[in-house]
Amino acid sequence: MSFLKTNRKKTLWIIILVALALVLANYFINANKPPDNREIGTLDTGPHPAEVQLRFEREYNGLKFQDALNLTQKEYDSLTKEEILKMQDERFNNWVKIITAPPVEETNTSQ
Repeated sequence: MSFLKTNRKKTLWIIILVALALVLANYFINANKPPDNREIGTLDTGPHPAEVQLRFEREYNGLKFQDALNLTQKEYDSLTKEEILKMQDERFNNWVKIITAPPVEETNTSQ
């Protein structure tokens, strides 16, 4: 303890410099990540079976996709924005696959 008492200014400067280095390192690490500025949708607590309904919409070649995630409050509270967007992306991408798939020819099985 006598070292800390005799070198308070040096110790304080070291603590400040270490804290500054950590803040700068965090800034530069996260500066290269593109921000995800998408909204997760409209929160609807209306009369429906789920406690939380997140309505969202996306567009593909001028076609509008509208859907909703129906979650319990516990599920909603446990999810991050990124996880919610991933769930929405999965639904949207499945829809795009369906509407862009080549048409299937019907076969007549009654013969």
